[in-house]
Amino acid sequence: MSEIRALPGVVSAGVTSSVPLGGLSYTGMPITPMPRPADVPEQGIQAAWRIVTTEYLQTIRIPLKRGRLFDVTDSQRPAIVLSERLERSLWPDGSDALDRQVKLGNGFTYTVIGIVGDTRLENLRTEPSGTMYFQPFEGMRGLNLVIRTTAAPAEFASTLRAAVKRIDPNQPVFNVRTMDAILESNAERPRVQTTLLSSFAALALLLGAIGVAGVVSYTVERRNKDLAVRMTLGATPFQAMYNAARDGLLASGVGLALGLFCAWGLNQGLDSLLFQVRPDDPTTFIGVAVTLLTVAVVACWLPARRATRIDPATVLKRE
Repeated sequence: MSEIRALPGVVSAGVTSSVPLGGLSYTGMPITPMPRPADVPEQGIQAAWRIVTTEYLQTIRIPLKRGRLFDVTDSQRPAIVLSERLERSLWPDGSDALDRQVKLGNGFTYTVIGIVGDTRLENLRTEPSGTMYFQPFEGMRGLNLVIRTTAAPAEFASTLRAAVKRIDPNQPVFNVRTMDAILESNAERPRVQTTLLSSFAALALLLGAIGVAGVVSYTVERRNKDLAVRMTLGATPFQAMYNAARDGLLASGVGLALGLFCAWGLNQGLDSLLFQVRPDDPTTFIGVAVTLLTVAVVACWLPARRATRIDPATVLKRE
């Protein structure tokens, strides 16, 4: 690693078993504080784990909240670093986890040396999970190299490949990606899902508007005689338009209320598709209601406007 850190433009470099949002399947294990608080289940708390170096945590800028990170003295005793969320889960009473022991599902016991900030490991849509960090052990393979540079990361790839080839010609370098590319890849699937849902929603809105306009138009056509009589008796054009559109607006209002109620009842199913937006977000509901109501008003207004152009004499003579 010293050769990599010595390369021009390298700010810091470390290794990890998995890069955040990198697409690796979930790795987890039960962890139990020793002694176990009464609020913690006997089987422990399920938590994600990652193999990391201190330099990795610094490179990815996961902040150290308390305690310290790994150093050479930790080779004498098994040490572990916990995320803040995991610490709160293991000691619900708010006790300090530093220098306490924890037992993992594999039977090994570790001493907590530090607490770091939470980070999203799997995707951007879910909240950070409780995470524990270990040092790499001797001879471990399959680790990911993470580098922070002052130069454009994409342009640094060729320099990195050449450096690794000098250090170990038999060591392959593959899947070189910038963090921006990882974020883009992680957001791709939700973006496609959102685009499809938006397209279907726009199509449903268009069909709904056409349906409302058709129903109101048909209602106006059937009520021509009634409207002609009202206008003969002194009804204003506005009153004629209101009478023509009233049923359509009433049906649209009832449908909108029922739709919003059903949407609120089914909002939990949308949690996995949303990021930093509540499924029952009031701003979203108000925006949707205003949009749909506007479409309904326009769909009713266009055919209802024809009611103001009815010639009462012609209609009554025809009838």
